[in-house]
Amino acid sequence: MHDIEPFYNWRNFYVANEDERSPFHERVYSETHYTERIYNHFIHPQWDNMGSTTLFVKILFTDYEERFAILEFIGEWNDTLFNDVMTLKRNVVEPMMAEGIERFILIGENVLNLNCMHNTASILQALGRDVQALGRDVQALGRDVQAIPHS
Repeated sequence: MHDIEPFYNWRNFYVANEDERSPFHERVYSETHYTERIYNHFIHPQWDNMGSTTLFVKILFTDYEERFAILEFIGEWNDTLFNDVMTLKRNVVEPMMAEGIERFILIGENVLNLNCMHNTASILQALGRDVQALGRDVQALGRDVQAIPHS
């Protein structure tokens, strides 16, 4: 798992830790220090800790004029034990919504396991319902919904 990096070709257009409006503004990354782990497996240091012990995120791109963001995930989506959908909503989605982001593209290609009482589509639809209640859309793209290759 330590060699699975977030998709990096977006760095020419957007870098979350350099964006003052990003929830990960001023985060310092290391290419040599591996500190984050999922179940004792180190993960690449470019992934961002959103407050979950099993699910990490990377904001690949944000466009404030068009009001959308692209987020990529790695790890285990575990709503059964850790309520990751609400951790994502509270720590990433809501701060971005406060900055005017209305649409989210979620890429779950590196989500290795899903532990919840529902399937992925139900979880992401629930997130969408919560966001839509505030007049926003969520477009969910993941393994169970639709795969997006990196190439």
